Amino acid sequence: MINNSLNAFDIVHLNSVMHTVACELKKSEITFRLLGETLELLQFKSRIPLEIRDDYRTLACDLAEITKTVTLALDKCEEVYYPSDLLNVDASPKLSAKALALTYKKIQELNALEHRLIDDVTQAKKAVQSKSIQDLVDWSMPFDVDLSVEIEGQPGDFNYTNLDSDNLTISANYYHIHHGDYASGNQTYNWNTFEHKPGHPLEHCHFGYLLHCLIDHSHFPWWLLHRIVAVSSKVQFSDSRIVAKLKSC
Repeated sequence: MINNSLNAFDIVHLNSVMHTVACELKKSEITFRLLGETLELLQFKSRIPLEIRDDYRTLACDLAEITKTVTLALDKCEEVYYPSDLLNVDASPKLSAKALALTYKKIQELNALEHRLIDDVTQAKKAVQSKSIQDLVDWSMPFDVDLSVEIEGQPGDFNYTNLDSDNLTISANYYHIHHGDYASGNQTYNWNTFEHKPGHPLEHCHFGYLLHCLIDHSHFPWWLLHRIVAVSSKVQFSDSRIVAKLKSC
């Protein structure tokens, strides 16, 4: 739970860093574990020279130790992570009428922005699917979308030497394109968990999936929504397949 004596900016930054580190550790753990399992098998293949098998055995032991270290580090990340009691009205500071009005405006802007992003990605998929090289690439595969928001800072909010002195950028954890949220151009599903909390300042607002990922997955304090000044997106497509099999001489 966020302690009101702590700076919300510090908590948001820490959670964002922890999520990024945890994601990288999870990917590393899977890679090292699978590679270790392969090496475990190779060290017992009698047709492989003994010296090579010894090298495989050494590598397998090293990877086993590395995997343990990665797993331990991942556990520590989860222990440090700060969940926030964002559903509790009393857990947040009281915003001024001006800040609250700006919050409502930001919510509308974020919903509209997500709608445009979905349209752009949908049109991009249609465009690449029409290419003549579609027999080489499976263009129907999903696009990966990474979204981040930039928060306007105030004097004394935070001071990190490797960050801009005025703003803080964090990721929208677990975000992916939810086409169903905007069926036929209409907002069809409200992800706002505050609507079940009578008296909450945002109980009557509509949340798209982007806002849901910020508030519920990224533990972004709703009272900082009015200080979002920019949203960045990185859309990636990846595909892996055998494009040709060549015969040996």
